[in-house]
Amino acid sequence: MRPRLSILLVDDLEGKRKAVIGRLRANLSRFEVIFEEADRYESARDQLKARNFDFVILDIKIPAGGDDASEKWSRQLMRDILGGELCYPVHVFGLTAHKDLDPAVRAFYESNMFGFCQFDFESDEWALTISAKIEYLALALHYGSAYRLNSFDYDLLVLAARHKTEYDPIKRVFFGTRKTQEHPLWPGRSSYGQVSLGPKIRARVAIVCIGEAGLSPAAAIVTQGIQVLRPRVVSMLGMCAGLETKGVKIFDVLVAREAACWQEGKSSEIDGDEQFDPRPKPLKWSSGLGPYIALGIESQNEALTSILSKISKSDDYIALQKKYGDKVASLPSIKAGLIVSGSEVVSSGTIAREVLSRNRSALGLEMEIFAVYTALDVALGKRAEYVAIKGVADLADKDKRDDTQVLASTLSAEVMKTLLHGWISKQ
Repeated sequence: MRPRLSILLVDDLEGKRKAVIGRLRANLSRFEVIFEEADRYESARDQLKARNFDFVILDIKIPAGGDDASEKWSRQLMRDILGGELCYPVHVFGLTAHKDLDPAVRAFYESNMFGFCQFDFESDEWALTISAKIEYLALALHYGSAYRLNSFDYDLLVLAARHKTEYDPIKRVFFGTRKTQEHPLWPGRSSYGQVSLGPKIRARVAIVCIGEAGLSPAAAIVTQGIQVLRPRVVSMLGMCAGLETKGVKIFDVLVAREAACWQEGKSSEIDGDEQFDPRPKPLKWSSGLGPYIALGIESQNEALTSILSKISKSDDYIALQKKYGDKVASLPSIKAGLIVSGSEVVSSGTIAREVLSRNRSALGLEMEIFAVYTALDVALGKRAEYVAIKGVADLADKDKRDDTQVLASTLSAEVMKTLLHGWISKQ
């Protein structure tokens, strides 16, 4: 399949446009080249505003309104492009049949274009020059894009759903109170920079707040994140509900060895009764990182034990333990298993029991992990390793505990940061 290129040719002379298209198409045979034409400033501006072009070939004298062809209108089109009002092509080539150019005019175009050629009906020199440059630039972009898809830029991308109760405490764990940079794609809800994970171990970390709970927003943001940031590891952190009947307590840390959507299935009516046939399709954590985390949880290494013990002795933890009694773990434990996702907040024991009847091995439930695992499972290019870790903030019952949410999110981030240290050190 030939790479596709789109080129806008701006010239008021039809015969010249035909000659340019014919000769360039012949020299760019390895590409599928789509040419669009404009014969004046207004039509060129309209096309550059309506769609994207890879390259623009511009005569230095074009007409506008009732004016004859003039270099001021070509110059104005260049200013519109450079000012960001219109499509910003890879390059603009100047092509003119005028042999006597004012030095100031030539200087303006040569400073703003990567190519400036003298058109001649009797010669192919200009066509060879422009074609060679287009071919080089197009292939550089193509191979550069392919390389980027198969390499990593960031060590870790962290996703959090809600700002105050998840993003903010997770950010504090990784970056402390220092000011961080934010990504222009996610203004006001992203942070990135270098993070120290221990002696001589630093990682490039980005944290992005989705801004709302739910499967669809999570899928959209993780897809953007892996395309733009190319992370080596992706982790969904924050809080979740634990299922008390499976021995889960508040502030335990759940690791999603598997994720599924508890609402997937088929509803039907049989003998007047509505019945639901659950058909979840579980997805596992990534094959490289997952076994490493499983080993870390099983061995409960010194670093993990230390961080869990430290948090359990904090004033906030002790106060909440006194408030909620034996529903809070005396010492948080880390449990790996199935976490199910759905599109609704569950604060009902009846619904929690229904969720468990559909997914008998589930440890907890929340609203994003399955979408994150799905997006990563089908991502283009070299695949990131991935895992979701969430602290238990409530037990999916009528007693939703808002005061536990920040600490639950903090626990998830501390566990991930500790595990990431070991993973990065082994790569």
